[in-house]
Amino acid sequence: MCAIAFVGIAAGKLLLSHNVSTSLTVKPVVSMGVYDVDGNTSLTSIALGQFNVDSYKYFPGGSTDPPIQYYYINNTDQMNFYVSFTWSNLPPGSEGHSWFVWIRRGDQATFTKLNAGEIYTLPIITKLEDPDPAKQHAVWYFKFVIDVMCPFGTYSPTLTINAYDTASG
Repeated sequence: MCAIAFVGIAAGKLLLSHNVSTSLTVKPVVSMGVYDVDGNTSLTSIALGQFNVDSYKYFPGGSTDPPIQYYYINNTDQMNFYVSFTWSNLPPGSEGHSWFVWIRRGDQATFTKLNAGEIYTLPIITKLEDPDPAKQHAVWYFKFVIDVMCPFGTYSPTLTINAYDTASG
C-alpha cells in the first residue's frame, strides 16, 4: 500500500496585525578589585596599629616616611569609573583633616593628593575601552593623622573606596 502526503502552505491573507512597543536597558557590569601591595591579595582590612596624639603614619607600611609599595585598585569589568576615598567612625575631633590619599593610574608617573571628598579626575579604564593594563588599575597610599586633641581610646575607623561614573560624582 502506498501513502501519499500533501504539504500545504496556508493561502489565507493577513487580516490584521498589532505592534507592541518594548523597551530595555543594557547596563554595564561595574566591578572594582581592591588589593594589597602584592596586587593579588584582596584588601579587606588594614591594621593601623598604635598612635600617640599629634602623630601620623603612612600606609601601607605604618612608617612616618611615604611608602615604596602601594595598594591597588583594578577595574575588572565593563565601565570606566572614577575613585574617591571616605572614612567613617574616625576618632573624635579628627573628621575631615586626619587623612590624605595619594593615587595615580598605572600609566601615570606622578601621584595626585586627594583630600576628604575629592574624586580622582582620571578614570580607571575598562579593558573594553583600552587594552593597556596600565590604564586599568591605580596604585594608592594614605597618611593617617591623629590630632593633638584626640581622646585616648581604641577606635575602628572604616575606609570606603567609592567608584563614580563621572569625575564630578
